[in-house]
Amino acid sequence: MIDLVKRFTFPLLCPNEPPPQISTPEVMNRIREVIRDMATPSWLSSVPHNFGDAAAGTLKADEW
Repeated sequence: MIDLVKRFTFPLLCPNEPPPQISTPEVMNRIREVIRDMATPSWLSSVPHNFGDAAAGTLKADEW
């Protein structure tokens, strides 16, 4: 069994380091490549090709 008190006493990130950047241009470009190249069944709607851009808006429930 996990000691929950111990688990919540230690931070997940080092306080002296900035949090990792996950929305860098390289990461977003890779996500867009995967969306473009992914085979999607015809009965599912696709994620917007411009995912991450302000113009794309937010994802709808069926796009998650």
